Amino acid sequence: MLSTDARTLVTLGGEIDIELTAELVGACDVALRRGRPVDFDVRAVTHMDSSAIALIARVAYASPTPPRLIRPPGVVEFLLEVTGIGEVVEVTDADPDVPDPSEPVAAGS
Repeated sequence: MLSTDARTLVTLGGEIDIELTAELVGACDVALRRGRPVDFDVRAVTHMDSSAIALIARVAYASPTPPRLIRPPGVVEFLLEVTGIGEVVEVTDADPDVPDPSEPVAAGS
């Protein structure tokens, strides 16, 4: 988890399931207490179960701004769609604070 003045970023990767619930609950609780927008970088997630989706929903309903999910893979997009959670989160293809490595950097930057 990374926190700045602008947001809290929770980075998830690999298999996100019930075994990680306690750790993820803790991270979400800290993020909500900070009172900043919460972003979930989920681009490296290979599996996600309903416990993780439930925690993202909890953040969505407890936060004044919808959490952002950065580059969700197909498995996450599917869960967002079938659960309806996709309606209460923002999905983005890019991390707003990290330049896309596939885009060229202008000379002199």
